[in-house]
Amino acid sequence: FVLQDPATNKYKISLKLYELGIKKLKDIDILKASEIYLRKLMKEVNEVVHLVVRDNYDIVYIDKVEADNTIRMASTIGKRSPMYCTSVGKVMLAYLSNNEVKKIWENSKIEEYTVNTIIDFDKFEQELFNIKKNGYAVDDEENELGVRCVGAHIFNHNGTIEGAISVSGPTMRITKDKIDEIAVKVKKYASLISKELGFIEKK
Repeated sequence: FVLQDPATNKYKISLKLYELGIKKLKDIDILKASEIYLRKLMKEVNEVVHLVVRDNYDIVYIDKVEADNTIRMASTIGKRSPMYCTSVGKVMLAYLSNNEVKKIWENSKIEEYTVNTIIDFDKFEQELFNIKKNGYAVDDEENELGVRCVGAHIFNHNGTIEGAISVSGPTMRITKDKIDEIAVKVKKYASLISKELGFIEKK
């Protein structure tokens, strides 16, 4: 674990510690890393919080923390949804290459779920540009009328997309003037989960 330089007698860390660190990071899965933060976020916003990962051209809900509200979201763990019309899907797409985005778009069944669903690829590319600039995505009744979601991306130790989290709720509670406030909190906890997975943000 430690090597001694025969010329100077000084010690330096060997690659063994690096290998152990990488192994430790690989052993931390996103469910374990996010559990405490999903609950903290839910308590701050009192809305349902989702954790999702990508599976080919869709997103899959792998965890959900329900808030104590009378109107609840119909989402369930294991449910699949398209990437292009969900906040979590769009925020992950925003950090992929142009070629990968195009591939996912072409292999998705692009449907106009609501009048707000973006079905034009040029408009969608502009949407992704704005998402990356802001660091969060909004599903503004694009997947389901009456439901608004705010999502942020999660990076792993390699600096690549591992998943995303979102806050979801009815538009009467998640009003447009609350989006910025919620986005700050979602981004904060997404960043903390990324750090748990070993992501180091470049200064």
